[in-house]
Amino acid sequence: MHRRVLITGCGRSGTIYTSTLLGACGLEVPHENNMGKDGIASWLFGAESSTAPWGPAPSEYSFEHIVHLVRNPLSSIPSITTFKRSAWDYITRQVPIDPSDPLLLRAAKYWLYWNELVEKRAHLRLRIEEMPGAIATLCDRIGSPVGISPMREIPTDLNTRRYGRLFNLFETECLGLGFVRQNTLLKKMLARLPPMYADITWSDLRALDPSLAERVCEKALSYGYQYPSRSACIGG
Repeated sequence: MHRRVLITGCGRSGTIYTSTLLGACGLEVPHENNMGKDGIASWLFGAESSTAPWGPAPSEYSFEHIVHLVRNPLSSIPSITTFKRSAWDYITRQVPIDPSDPLLLRAAKYWLYWNELVEKRAHLRLRIEEMPGAIATLCDRIGSPVGISPMREIPTDLNTRRYGRLFNLFETECLGLGFVRQNTLLKKMLARLPPMYADITWSDLRALDPSLAERVCEKALSYGYQYPSRSACIGG
């Protein structure tokens, strides 16, 4: 089966946010669990697998436009550590990651290997940090009109794990019902609770695996991410 657009990349890179932005533009590109009329936004489709732990099987679909969505590794990797076991089971069947590796090391390897997997067949790469403006690039490519104003009403931290599990569960339920939060009252209240993960630095990654940290750094630089200096992420 053929669809217009696939939004994929490493998990925790903003596929829900991007799916919601596209919805505001009139495109039916739902997130993960269902295939829409125009396509899907799902990190699971980074692999052309005949099975998936949820949602449709990637191998059953082809796409006119495959968009590689990327996010700064220092933001993405700690959020990846919140993946459930079913996600890790799927990941380790697709890329060479040892399930016995420490969780943060697993997350760093996944960020690198999964992005490399998507690179092989992507037609366009977008950085989540440049949304919603970058969505115009995508809509122009697929020949769909874009309206920036409706997208500006969508919170840029949609589906974040930053404010704790309770907030994330609440927002997931709202999204399932078709609601997008517009106020920050609940966020301010729940932001006082412990976050679902801790921030990391390049030093943390180098302590895990210096060679891997360098590869992650080089990949991030190739995606256009900028750091105070190259040595800031690889050391030396």
